[in-house]
Amino acid sequence: MTRGGVGSRADVWVAGISIAGEHPLGVGPGRAGAHLNERTTGPETYQHAHNLWLNYAIEAGVAGLCVTVAITIIGAWIAVEASRIGSHTAPAAGAGLAGFVIMNLADTPSNNQRLAFMTAIVLGVLIVRRTRPQPPPRPRAASMFDVTMELPRVTVTSYPTPRERQRNPRWRLPRRPAGAEQRDFGQ
Repeated sequence: MTRGGVGSRADVWVAGISIAGEHPLGVGPGRAGAHLNERTTGPETYQHAHNLWLNYAIEAGVAGLCVTVAITIIGAWIAVEASRIGSHTAPAAGAGLAGFVIMNLADTPSNNQRLAFMTAIVLGVLIVRRTRPQPPPRPRAASMFDVTMELPRVTVTSYPTPRERQRNPRWRLPRRPAGAEQRDFGQ
């Protein structure tokens, strides 16, 4: 009864679809293998349906299938959106999820606790990186060229030279502090 090139998995998938159709509320967690073994012929025994979404449809019914499909679509959407806004981890996490989805087309490693935990971590990284607010841009160091402002006016007073005093008799000497010596800066 083998179909195509996927071996006995095609038989399992056909049996799984009929089981899911007969039990819309599911057969219960961990019970997919027993129901599949009843429906398939051959020496092999099965623990799961060798397809993540079909396995959840068998065990948890239509609701389980809908939740699993929603998680798959939301995870892919978050990876794409986070990549668009510039997340550096989103492309890597999205690639990991894409590999997980492809692998789950022909197997169901989600019953393996380590793989299920790693998938939850990847989804968590995507969600956190997408929703974390971006920090405000860091202020750069101030520079004297950043602001245009009027410089203070400084008046430098020097004592007039003897020639300048001769040319302008009205020239007034500023008062010297007591004890300051007289210097001639103009020559």
